[in-house]
Amino acid sequence: MNADYYITGIGVSQYYHGAQRLGLPAANILKRCGMSPDITLQPMQHTSVDDFERFMLELILESGDNMLGIHIGEQVMPSLYGVLPTIATMAGSGHQAVEAALKYQALVGGNAGAIRLLDEPGDHVVFQGLMVYPNPVIRRHLAESMAVLLFKLATFISGRQDLRALEIHFEHAPASDASRTYLETLLDCPIRYEAPEIRIVAERTLLDIPLNAYSGDAMRVAEKLAQQQLAQQQASQDVLHQIKLQVRTLMAGSSPRREIVADRLGISVRTLDRRLAEAGLSWQQLLDGLRVQLAQEFLSDTQLTVQEIACRLGFADARSFQRRFRHWTGKSPSEYRDSRRWPGSSP
Repeated sequence: MNADYYITGIGVSQYYHGAQRLGLPAANILKRCGMSPDITLQPMQHTSVDDFERFMLELILESGDNMLGIHIGEQVMPSLYGVLPTIATMAGSGHQAVEAALKYQALVGGNAGAIRLLDEPGDHVVFQGLMVYPNPVIRRHLAESMAVLLFKLATFISGRQDLRALEIHFEHAPASDASRTYLETLLDCPIRYEAPEIRIVAERTLLDIPLNAYSGDAMRVAEKLAQQQLAQQQASQDVLHQIKLQVRTLMAGSSPRREIVADRLGISVRTLDRRLAEAGLSWQQLLDGLRVQLAQEFLSDTQLTVQEIACRLGFADARSFQRRFRHWTGKSPSEYRDSRRWPGSSP
């Protein structure tokens, strides 16, 4: 089921660069999980929920920090979010900023998470957090990170340091008394744990605050770009799937060439390169991404030798494959194969 859900490169970047700021070896951890920073952090790249969960679990284990999600949420880096901060900052009011941010949030969270503004009567507004991540540890860290990050981004966009939620609800129990105290002090509002759902409750007047940087023209330009990016993301992923399918098929017999893939798809090489660029990829990055995936699949088959796998992936010799695989994952093919064996299995 999780293969159907993904987070974008923008979303992964928050946790990758946030972890780096905290002194964690994020690049090595990403490679250890079978992913390349050059590919995974591309803004429109799709990373499956399973892969992202594995990366997050490795970060948590490496850090030994039960408040890692909170601490990453404190690392506010608006430049990572592309056009979205511009749209929100140039909006005329809090309501317009929220409306725009929710409209284009898929550029960050993909389809693995979302925030909804619930239409409820009264003086309060409710933001509901949704996420598909099944691992309870991951859900806790991501929910706490999201609450802190939204608070930090709201103060950045509005220029107001007095913004506060009335109440925050989490599904999980607090990791510790220290984390509960730290988070309530940081957000300066009561937090309800073990609630039915993730919620941020705020005064309705929050949506009426004016934004000093308002520029209707700038916002329209930024929003047009966001619309294009959403459309490109969908379109490029459709074409990208076809390209990947052709490349994987060709890899079974020889090293694939752009000209052959383009010919099979009925497009020019220039169009193929443009489609890859729209997805934030080069031809070499696409090959590397597929090679590491196939290499891991082949290494799970103990009947294949490293030399045979190198040939299947189009490498000139086993040594070239071994060097490249270590660059991708931080492990040699033999080390990776050993790490995938269950205790008691035959070598």
